[in-house]
Amino acid sequence: MTTTQFTLNNNASNGTSNLSYLLSDKSRALIDTLSPAMVEEVFGPGDDRCYEPTRGYRDPEWYWQASNGSVWGIAWRWGVPRLRGRGGKQSNQSGPFWVHPKEEDAAEFVEFLLGQVNVDAA
Repeated sequence: MTTTQFTLNNNASNGTSNLSYLLSDKSRALIDTLSPAMVEEVFGPGDDRCYEPTRGYRDPEWYWQASNGSVWGIAWRWGVPRLRGRGGKQSNQSGPFWVHPKEEDAAEFVEFLLGQVNVDAA
């Protein structure tokens, strides 16, 4: 059950990176079923400022600000979906220092995303 609130914010990509390694095999298989068209149908147009076809970035990306301070997103490189994100800011730091997200956080975001796009996660 998702307890974190996710708010679409395609301007929140600063500091994010590929976090697909945090996904379980099941979550990886489910996220692989997503296409940019499926995400756009639910969330509207994504951020296309990342468009660099020679580097494999040919599709828009979507990002969500989470209520716990982290940022999560879905992007495609060479047509393969990738989980992107970063953790929330460290409480004792000022500047661009983020806590590394956990596997549980990644699973919660994937559950949210798949639920919104209506992909059967069973």
